[in-house]
Amino acid sequence: YRTYEQAMPAVVTSALTDFFKGLKRMAAREAGRGAIPRSSTGKAPINFATYQYLARQLLCSSRHEDRFSHAYLVLSWNLMCRTSNTCGILLSHIDWVDDSLAINFAHTKGDQFGDTSRYARHVYANPLLPEICPVLALALYFMVNQFDPLRQKLFNGADQDQRYSNFHVK
Repeated sequence: YRTYEQAMPAVVTSALTDFFKGLKRMAAREAGRGAIPRSSTGKAPINFATYQYLARQLLCSSRHEDRFSHAYLVLSWNLMCRTSNTCGILLSHIDWVDDSLAINFAHTKGDQFGDTSRYARHVYANPLLPEICPVLALALYFMVNQFDPLRQKLFNGADQDQRYSNFHVK
C-alpha cells in the first residue's frame, strides 16, 4: 500500500493489528515457557558489583581523566539515565532540595517533549560507600576541573558521552 501510495482499508488495518497483537502474545508465552529464547535488544546492563568495582577503581585512580569518568559513571547510575542525558545536564538543572541533589532533564527518550521535566530526579549522598556517592563524585570533579558558574554544561566540551564511552580503567 505504501509503495503505491494507497490508503490501507480500515478492515485490513484492523485485521493486521489483531494479528500482530496475537503474534506478540504468542511469542511472549513461548518465551515464558522457555521454548524460545527471549530476544534482547540494546546493551546489557552491568550488575551492582561490577558498578561498585569500576567506581572504586576510578575513585582510587590518580589520573585526572578518571575524575570525569567517575563522576559521569556515578551520576548516570544514580540518575538511572542514558549517557546522553548525563551529557546534557546543565548547571542550572542542579539544585539542592532538603538533603538531596535534584536534577531536572529538559527531555529524555521517554519524554521527548519535556512534559515531565518539572519532576526532578533526586540523588542522595552515600557515606557508607564513598566510591558510589554522587555528591563526593561531583565534589572531586569540581576540585580538579575549573568551576565557572557562567558555563552552561556540567560536563563541558563536545561529545562528552563519547569521551566517557572510551574510558579505560587502569
